[in-house]
Amino acid sequence: MTDTGSFMFKGTNEHTFALARELVLAGADPFQCARNIYFAHSTAKMRVLGAALTNLHREGPLAWIWVSREQMERSQAKEEDCEGIVTTHFRFRNVEVAAFFREMPDGATA
Repeated sequence: MTDTGSFMFKGTNEHTFALARELVLAGADPFQCARNIYFAHSTAKMRVLGAALTNLHREGPLAWIWVSREQMERSQAKEEDCEGIVTTHFRFRNVEVAAFFREMPDGATA
């Protein structure tokens, strides 16, 4: 679900769904998978997402957001809490390219 962007990216095809079917036949629970991916976020993850959205910028089909080290600390977020933030951009109409930047402890940007 996550590598395919919930089955919406252009690389998703009949083979993707055939593999998903095989996983379900082997015992994977689609409900539990979706619940764990989309509805089991920590408070810190939601706070850092909110902080990132305050830094949203957009120019036509390009959108980017970032979080500062201070925002990470204030949110009590860990590195893994930033995973998936970049896909938030695709909830906006007509965004084709998205980027997420994070200030690292040493001041570099990742």
